[in-house]
Amino acid sequence: MALILRSLKHLSLRRIGLLLALDTRFGTLWWVREELWMREFRSYVDAGRKGHPGVSLRDDSDADCSLIPLLHGRSHRHGSKVVMIRGISRRRPKRPTYFGHIGRPAQIPASKFGAERLDDDETKHEPPEVTRIAHKPRTNKKEEEALREWWVEKQKQIATRGKA
Repeated sequence: MALILRSLKHLSLRRIGLLLALDTRFGTLWWVREELWMREFRSYVDAGRKGHPGVSLRDDSDADCSLIPLLHGRSHRHGSKVVMIRGISRRRPKRPTYFGHIGRPAQIPASKFGAERLDDDETKHEPPEVTRIAHKPRTNKKEEEALREWWVEKQKQIATRGKA
């Protein structure tokens, strides 16, 4: 808890309240600005878009919410070990979005998340870099099961590489 408070000490009470109210649990869906993906992944190439979707891999039992693991999503399948989630595109709800092609989640600071402009003086503050996908805030049950299965397998691979 002390770690969480230290990481949030520079934020206003209003901002802390909103962050605590945000649901960032496993399977929640977010829109992440392109600049943030580029900062998180050095080899990431700007696709010329404003952003890409992300899905949270934060364990529901994890009390430390200072960093939220987000898996990058894209509209084109790249590789066979990916998770498909539909409904992220409001204009094309049946179009699939694929997660897992990068292979590891970005660790996004909780302070980057928001649902609105959070500063009292809105002229001084840019919109949050990570915002909820309002029309589909989380995966459905089938998608969540596939995502959990993918994440368990990925963690086993990471653990095996660490022992080698």
